[in-house]
Amino acid sequence: MRQTSVSLHRMRSMLQAFCVLALLMPMLGGCEGSSEQKKLRHYQKGMEYMKKDEVQAAILEFKNAIDIDPAYADAYFQLGFAYNKIDEFDKAMIAFDSAAANDPKNVDARLEVANYYYLRQQDMTKAQQVLEKILQDFPENAKTHAALGSVLYAQQQVDEAAAALEKSLELDGALVSAGITLGQMYVLQNQPEKAQQVLERVLQKQPDNLDILVATAAFYLEHKRVEDAKRLYEHAVSLNAQNAEAVMGLAEASLAQNAPDMTLKILEQFQATMKDKITAEVSLRI
Repeated sequence: MRQTSVSLHRMRSMLQAFCVLALLMPMLGGCEGSSEQKKLRHYQKGMEYMKKDEVQAAILEFKNAIDIDPAYADAYFQLGFAYNKIDEFDKAMIAFDSAAANDPKNVDARLEVANYYYLRQQDMTKAQQVLEKILQDFPENAKTHAALGSVLYAQQQVDEAAAALEKSLELDGALVSAGITLGQMYVLQNQPEKAQQVLERVLQKQPDNLDILVATAAFYLEHKRVEDAKRLYEHAVSLNAQNAEAVMGLAEASLAQNAPDMTLKILEQFQATMKDKITAEVSLRI
């Protein structure tokens, strides 16, 4: 009888424990969800502030998200861009490095670290090491091959640089940065035929990209293909009448065709366009 009483007592205790646990589980789940929601809200607010160019406010929100989740790779990544925007490059590098550490698959974060060593520190050795490590993990990443090509060319390793850039275009024929860099490299190496082939190949893939339009037009103008240059500059201006490089190139092409009146008209139109832009921007700030 006593044994039965003890068993019943234990069963009641276990039942009470299960009931308490059942009551606590939703609360625990709610707390976890709440933290997840809070960090996401801070992150989204940060992104909204970035769109409005309120960088300091965005930085605060990304930091708040990271305080909740110190392994929040996306928040570190966007924090890096925010710091870059206010020229805090050392802090940006730390943020990008943290993003990469928490998400090694984020190749763009790792490329930003390499870019920091390349552009800000002028440390080609470290930049190359970072890029080669990325290629060990992601050998088919076109942007990394392109970045490596630029770093190798900065070290006067011309053949290796050309091979890396060609590989990037083999993987992604529409990669404008690789096409422009390789084209410029061939021009400097006095190989205009190769430069033309590369620029035109990328232009065919990206006919409305301002950068490749202007780069190819400049190449044509340099090699006395004035009509072709003018055609590309005109298309670039039609896409963005505020692009100074395109407008000045078009003016230069018109001048090369002995059309000073047209050149003056192009420059006057550009001046009026920029005046309207500045007036609009000032009115928004008042």
